[in-house]
Amino acid sequence: MKLLIIILATLSQSAFSSEFFSNQVKDSMVPISGHASFGDLNGDGYDDIFVSGLYYFDYYCPPFTISCSFPVKVTEPAKVLLNDRVGGFYPADFDFIDTNLPVFEPSYQIEINYYKTTVADVNNDGFNDVVASDGRILLNDGSGQSWSQVEVSIGVGRESIYAIDFDNDGILEIFNEGRIRTRAGMNPLTYQTDSSFIIDDSLSVAFADFNNDAFVDIISYGNDSVATIYLNNQSGQFAKNTKVELGVVENVSLLVGDVNHDSKVDIVLSDKSVFFNQGDMNFQKVENSIFFSENNEYLPIKFTNYNEDGYPDLIVREIEQYYTTYYVLFNDGNGKFGYSDSGSLGSKTITDSVYNKYFSLISDFNNDGIDDYLTDSNSYYSNNYTWLCTKFLFHNSDTAISYT
Repeated sequence: MKLLIIILATLSQSAFSSEFFSNQVKDSMVPISGHASFGDLNGDGYDDIFVSGLYYFDYYCPPFTISCSFPVKVTEPAKVLLNDRVGGFYPADFDFIDTNLPVFEPSYQIEINYYKTTVADVNNDGFNDVVASDGRILLNDGSGQSWSQVEVSIGVGRESIYAIDFDNDGILEIFNEGRIRTRAGMNPLTYQTDSSFIIDDSLSVAFADFNNDAFVDIISYGNDSVATIYLNNQSGQFAKNTKVELGVVENVSLLVGDVNHDSKVDIVLSDKSVFFNQGDMNFQKVENSIFFSENNEYLPIKFTNYNEDGYPDLIVREIEQYYTTYYVLFNDGNGKFGYSDSGSLGSKTITDSVYNKYFSLISDFNNDGIDDYLTDSNSYYSNNYTWLCTKFLFHNSDTAISYT
């Protein structure tokens, strides 16, 4: 297997398995610390990356002690990284306005400010824009190099934001802070909020057509609540009396997709079980559908057809204390992951165990039909006590993957 490693930062001290990663390194290096989303921003057919602004300051010094940590500080403006179509990225020449969100202190002597984004064409001009959870939309002129900022009524928050066409009219709605925002006008761009349907904004959500009526539904989970599916009424609206509770609490992460090729959307949970969709909104929970380490925390991240057998394989993140490793678990064709024909573990390591790995983007960045993997590695203290985070892009360039 030949994989191209691209370093998108200023430092690299991580070790990688020689079985999977070559020593080819991209010369250009671009620092990334903030949340990232991807999509084609300049119309060349290749996915680019938008990195949101990030501020982080940590100076821990307990009272009545002389033992204090070195200060850790990140001040990173938002940026666009354009795909150079040969395996790397370069920054667009544009200065974005900082977020209006206030800095907050999640714990003692830590200050942070961030927001999240999604890439979507919200004004139907054929160019992907950037929708930010802090209440801004960045309109793209199509080049990825020139942007205009619009403040709109789409809610203000820090967590994930989504652009979904709930009513199949070709116009994207915005889901932010537990509410659906519908486009009300174009000149100027305005939105109105559906006040009849609210999901607790402390919950996580995912989107899929669970009942095969060609309309996108919503599943909510987290915060010790029962995972619940809200069915679209085929006009882009949702009612609490059409919800389906799955009878399971999922506080970590779940994925939705057709894992066994029966044309019905299934649900993968973080307890290594799968809810198989039986049709008519009936689900069967099958325990131990994911063969993986029994000792460490596991998170399902994304489906990908890694070995090109037509079945979705499962990318997972394993956390062991402060260390993280990403794996691909292969689908046996029946919705079980990590099993081979012989019954042994069927998986591939994407990255070796690396300290403090929290970031990942998965997309086909080089348009070869196979997903690539962008991730961070270590956090560092440099000589001026600035926190740096290295990004690696792994290109899978083979047309077929062999594994044991």
